[in-house]
Formats: sequence, structure tokens, C-alpha cells
Amino acid sequence: MTSPRLALALRNLVVLAAPAACAIENPGFMVDPSSTRGSDSASTSTDSTRTGTDSASSTAGTDAVPTTTVSTLPADTTTLDPTTLDPTQTSSTTVSPDTGVDCVPMMIDIPAEADGFYIAGGTMGGTTCDYAAKIQGSELPCKDLNFGITEDLRLARSPEFDAMYVVRLPKSQFMKLKADGVSSATAELHVNAFAAPPEVTLRVGKIKDQWLEGAQDGSMAQQNDSSFQATSVGVVDTPWSDPDGPRGASTKVTTLFVPSDYPDATFLHTGTFPIDDWLDAPEQAEGLVVSFFKGDGMSPEGPSFNTLNHPDLTKHPFLRVQYCMSP
Repeated sequence: MTSPRLALALRNLVVLAAPAACAIENPGFMVDPSSTRGSDSASTSTDSTRTGTDSASSTAGTDAVPTTTVSTLPADTTTLDPTTLDPTQTSSTTVSPDTGVDCVPMMIDIPAEADGFYIAGGTMGGTTCDYAAKIQGSELPCKDLNFGITEDLRLARSPEFDAMYVVRLPKSQFMKLKADGVSSATAELHVNAFAAPPEVTLRVGKIKDQWLEGAQDGSMAQQNDSSFQATSVGVVDTPWSDPDGPRGASTKVTTLFVPSDYPDATFLHTGTFPIDDWLDAPEQAEGLVVSFFKGDGMSPEGPSFNTLNHPDLTKHPFLRVQYCMSP
């Protein structure tokens, strides 16, 4: 899934007008009004805005670091030309708190290159997926489905299933930053959300395993797809390094605070987190997973996220990176 995303790379630091806030009903699932999926109704607001909602600190604690496995999947294929993304100076020269020398603050938005959803478990004894959304593979176990081309989906969970969202950024962008002499930076993941849930704080972790995006819209994972159970599906499936799928195969780095009321098509962003490891070893930058905290007993309902398959390119996820350069 590559093509129309190149156009999004031309949108560096887009500033969009915020629509008036509206009260949003809160069913188990709502479809984005501008979505081409289904006929379910939702709020009629379609303007995009990026709303900063710095993450709240979670009381669920930091997850244990999983064991890193040796990757056997094909090398990452970058679809974005690194020269199309130019950093922007954010303020005048300042003094770096790390080095104590003059520094020019810089910022760059990096569009995602792959994303999708995974759902753990299954209903009816694990044999079906009676999920809080209309999905194609409802008669199959949730854990066996691939959502690599799904346009949007609400994160939800129950005693029988548990959904999560994954995003990967083009590794070439971290290679370029490294080549430019950037060795330390922080980042925020920005995701476009609609259908506000009850207030919830979600876990955000750096994925350790290499994974394939896949090409299904909520149906059974096929060869060269992935699922909650496998990073890649083939003659022999490659399992995640942890039984808890991408969440288990990740290290928590920050959280995403989701308020109980926001206009549809709002950009929410995570707290800041360091990406020095991705700059040091870009080939290991396998992206992020946004999920509920496992077993915390909190809200069973999260936000609905628009993905890279949404026809409106301004609603695609991106990573905002901030760093310093010598003047």
C-alpha cells in the first residue's frame, strides 16, 4: 500500500482551522462522515484540525521489555523520497540543555508509510469476531484477521477481544536525519480521531519485531499479511516474539490521552518520547503500537482512528520530530 501517500509528504507542517466543537454521541462504533466505508451515520463535521492533547501519565506502570528477536522478514521498502521532507526552524537560536552550546531548534513531520489494526482473541469460544464494529471477518476468530487496508476502526475491548493500532514510519527518514548529523531527537505520534469515547489513556509502545502491513480489510490474513498472532503469514507463519502480539512485542515509551469530547477529524497526539535509538539504528525502527493497558480494567472503548487508507490525505497519521542543529 504505497502510492497516494507520496502526495502527503508534500504536506509539511500543515495548519488547518479548527471546527467548532460539537457534542458527539458515543455508540460502540461510528464511521467517519467522510469515510467511504458503510452507511453508518456520525457527526457531520469533516474539517481536519490538529488538537494538542499532551498525554496524561498512566498509573498502569511500564510494561516489561520483551526479548528482541532476529528478523527474518524482507527488508523495509520505503515509499517516500527523503528529499521531499524538509525540516523547519521552530524558533531562534537557543542553548541546548544537553550540551550547553548554541542550537537551532528544528521540526519535521514524517508521514507514516504503513499502519493497521490487530484484534486479540475471539468471541463464541474464540471462533468468531463479534466486534464493536462492522468487519468482514466476523465469522472468523479476531486473532486471525488482517486490517492492513482498513480505512478506519474504533479501538474496543471486552473479556473476549482487545484491539490495537500499529503505525510504521519510513526508515529512510531516520537514515537521512542520521546522515545530517542528528543523533538525538524527540517525537510525537499524531493520529486523526473521531467518535470520542469516554475519557481514556492509551499505552504507546515501540515495536521490536519486524511486521508486514498486509492487504486485507478485516478478513482472514493471507500470505504476506500479518495478524495478531503472526508478524507475517506464509507457508510457515512467523509469530510475534510475545503471545500478546504487537503490544507484548513492544516497549512502552509514552501514552495517548483521549478526552471524552472533541470534534470529529481531530488530530490527537501522544506525549513526547526519545527516538535516539531509531537514529542510531534506523533499520530497527519498526514503529509504534497504540493499545489499551492490558488488564487494567479501565474503559472498554477507545477512539476511532483514520488510517493511511482514508481518501482524505490530510487525515493520515504522521510523526512530528523535534531536534537541534548547530547554527
